Amino acid sequence: MATIKDLIALDFSKSEADNINTLKTAIDKIIEDYNQEDDKEFFEKEAGKNIDALYTMVEEYAPEAIVKDDKK
Repeated sequence: MATIKDLIALDFSKSEADNINTLKTAIDKIIEDYNQEDDKEFFEKEAGKNIDALYTMVEEYAPEAIVKDDKK
């Protein structure tokens, strides 16, 4: 399951897809809400399904935005 940290790590500058503006806006909004939340753990628990759904859409429509961890 994706986490808020996965959404924060996305790099849309690598994406050439024209149809991802709405997706980027939704991700920016959930990150903004997270940053304003005092109880981060509660937020992640409550928004977990939405976070995972957004990340799944990124995997499908803009996979190049996913930053690969080369340290593995």
